[in-house]
Amino acid sequence: MVLGSDGTVQRLNAAAIALFGGMDPSGQPLFTAASAPPWSHALPLVEELRRTRASATRELGDPVSRRTWEVSATWVEEAGGEDSRIILVATEVTRLLELQASLRRSETMAAMGAIVAGVAHEVRNPLFSISAVVDAVEATFGARAELKPYVDVLRGEVKRLNHLTQELFEYGRPTRGEWVEGPVLPVVVDALSACALASERAGVNVNRELAAELPRVRMDARRLFHVFRNVVENAVQHSPAGSAVRVATEEVEEAGRAWVRCTVRDGGPGFRAEDLSHVFEPFFSKRRGGTGLGLSIVQRILEEHQGIIRLRNHPEGGAEVTLLLPAVSSRVSTQRVDSLTS
Repeated sequence: MVLGSDGTVQRLNAAAIALFGGMDPSGQPLFTAASAPPWSHALPLVEELRRTRASATRELGDPVSRRTWEVSATWVEEAGGEDSRIILVATEVTRLLELQASLRRSETMAAMGAIVAGVAHEVRNPLFSISAVVDAVEATFGARAELKPYVDVLRGEVKRLNHLTQELFEYGRPTRGEWVEGPVLPVVVDALSACALASERAGVNVNRELAAELPRVRMDARRLFHVFRNVVENAVQHSPAGSAVRVATEEVEEAGRAWVRCTVRDGGPGFRAEDLSHVFEPFFSKRRGGTGLGLSIVQRILEEHQGIIRLRNHPEGGAEVTLLLPAVSSRVSTQRVDSLTS
């Protein structure tokens, strides 16, 4: 975009017009024409150049559209000092920043994964020995009532450590698997079936709103099963007895491509604002007995699938987790299985 020295739009290309919603603002002052990013965010940059008559670059983000631009502004002084201009160039760098962030996370998680997998391997052997000793004690002195509370405590702690080591192995597992293109609905249904006992014990209903037809996705079904099971179990654990967890799947379009979206909303208190920036950190947990690895594993597996996870508190209450998987081919859902309760 080319502006006059007074900030009036003189010329702009088709891409710039598209960012104005298809309207050509030529002849208008930028501060009246720019109502949306990146041009609205570039106004302070233009004012700065009118004072300094130099050049500057800023990275400007739009939290609503989740897009980021690198905007460069250059003051061009014509011969004789007349008819000076400002040249604005906006380059969208959203995808580049996402790839850089994903690469940094992948490198960090790969290094940490190797460490925790090694720790889990070293812990498993002595844990097996402890479990065997508990079995021997129970077999030898099981009839003595005064020993039962201690044996029960030991068994409970062994079970908890076994669960932790399994989570550590899952977190540190290399990103290899059996990749296929197929329907994701059977994986979701299997995960819900695996959560049925936990939801029954907790007195929490799981309401299903599953689209009967969804696009195919490229996936490692075993790893993806772990994602859905983990998220639903987490929702059940944070929901009080008598409440419900809602699980919905549908096809959506975002950023010009088709996705399969799975939304899991619980009946609990929701996320604390100060925790949202930490929930994907390994070992961060506010739930008693939690390993703090669940959402870290979910995020890692989704990144392997080029997917996205989003967290928020639903306006009507409860936490909501949204999982997005890129569709291989778009096929609009034509049927819906509404409000099935398990």
